[in-house]
Amino acid sequence: MSQTIIDARGQSCPRPLMMTKKALKDPDVTGEFVVLTGSENAKENIERLLQDNAVPFQTGKEENHYRITVNKR
Repeated sequence: MSQTIIDARGQSCPRPLMMTKKALKDPDVTGEFVVLTGSENAKENIERLLQDNAVPFQTGKEENHYRITVNKR
């Protein structure tokens, strides 16, 4: 089973947040998934969404983007 990667780099707000919400509701996306975003604002909005919904996640900074690993239960 491959890990789902949501590539939201280059997307304007609120698109990365909406893509993340969709993945959280999608029954085909299970376990961990990754959201990539180049925007610090989008990263903060996604982190707030996950925190507000008690969804475990980890954020890392890569060369030119953020990588948010989400543990969907």
